[in-house]
Amino acid sequence: MPITPSMPASSWPVPSMPTVSSTCPSRPPHASMRPSRPPCARHGSIASPWHEVGLSAQAVLHFVVIGMAELFPLYASSPTGLRLHEHEVGLALAPLAVSLFTFPFAYVALEKRYGARAMLRLGWTTFLLVNATLPQLRVLRGTPALLWPSLVAVGLTRGVGGNSSFPSISLLLNNLLTENLGAVNGFALSVSSLSRAASPLICGSLFSAATARGESPIEALPFYLLCVLCLLGMWLSTFLPPRASQRRTATQPGGAPPVEDEVHR
Repeated sequence: MPITPSMPASSWPVPSMPTVSSTCPSRPPHASMRPSRPPCARHGSIASPWHEVGLSAQAVLHFVVIGMAELFPLYASSPTGLRLHEHEVGLALAPLAVSLFTFPFAYVALEKRYGARAMLRLGWTTFLLVNATLPQLRVLRGTPALLWPSLVAVGLTRGVGGNSSFPSISLLLNNLLTENLGAVNGFALSVSSLSRAASPLICGSLFSAATARGESPIEALPFYLLCVLCLLGMWLSTFLPPRASQRRTATQPGGAPPVEDEVHR
């Protein structure tokens, strides 16, 4: 109806407001909020099979290295072993210190060229050779001209193994992480500490039991146990994916991208 000046304001027509159709889809509440993940998914990085392999390899590595550090002075000074004096045991450990100091400079170039997984296998191989060779040096204790060059070679090889394996297992484990870096690394340190505590107890007890009845072939039993563990570590390294050796990029702030569920051999 048209509005005229003589009409009172109370009689003016009220325009009708448009109504919203009930068929229009309404926005669900909290649609913009990011859905929270279940607790199991938050810690999926810890429970991943890749990290179980890496943690197991790290525990075995610590057991082997501490076992060698425990057994060498015992074997070198034992009457049934190399029969070295205290100062000679110190001299036999000097090549190890030289190798531990110098090989890290070569490791940087080798890791860039061959990757962390290959360097970890190099470490396992050197530890296997050292533990297989040490019990055989007993036949050279009467000929110092052959014994001491062999001890120097063993010490240098141990240093190469230590500097090849420890940085490599750390790089591999962290490159597999996509989340929970602090939790996984803390758990890895706890597992490694347990392994380091158990190694001298087991290796020392085996050596004491093997030498209780004098000189016998079973004296080499602790070394052969470490050889078996070295083979176990080499076998575990075959389950680590090749992508674990890749370096992080700017698009990977927390580690390497998630890998597939299957295991690469």
